[in-house]
Amino acid sequence: MRAINLTRTTKLFQKLLIPLKSIKKIICFVTGVPGAGKTLVGLKVATTHLDKEKGHTSVYLSGNAPLVAILQEALTRDKVEREKLLGNKITKVSAKQAVKSFIQIIHHYRDAYLINQEAPYDHVAIFDEAQRAWNKEQTVRFMEQKKGQLNFDYSEPEFLISCLDDIVIGLLLFASLVVDKKLIPVKQAFQNG
Repeated sequence: MRAINLTRTTKLFQKLLIPLKSIKKIICFVTGVPGAGKTLVGLKVATTHLDKEKGHTSVYLSGNAPLVAILQEALTRDKVEREKLLGNKITKVSAKQAVKSFIQIIHHYRDAYLINQEAPYDHVAIFDEAQRAWNKEQTVRFMEQKKGQLNFDYSEPEFLISCLDDIVIGLLLFASLVVDKKLIPVKQAFQNG
């Protein structure tokens, strides 16, 4: 039963990607109990939307560093093996570089955008483990104390959404979280660190 729901959910998100050329941005939320498959849905959507020749790019973001490390290592090994089966030689270092641009710790993504505020190249952003996101108060305090950003005025999810405001098309998928910044007050939606 679970695999059917995962397949249906993934297909739904893939269908949402089709009309993106006429819609500026779609924000989706995937919720469920631990182990329900939210991370798998996010990874599946992200990996199916990786086709640089067609201009499709995605980024999978998480604040869970151990999860990111495990995913990066597993996908690096998989990339090396798949390339080997195709008769291509690729070093693990080269494969890891490609994977690291696709699977990132959310804080690295945020910091890169603070340095260069041009619209990100990614058209699909998946924010997994979103329940770990900091509320506005915690994020502002951290940005002032640790990053020297005195005028920072966002919660982590608000900032991620603002990063994607300038792209032509985009899908933003929040896994593990039920929130729409217009409907639920931020202090109810996010943790304070």
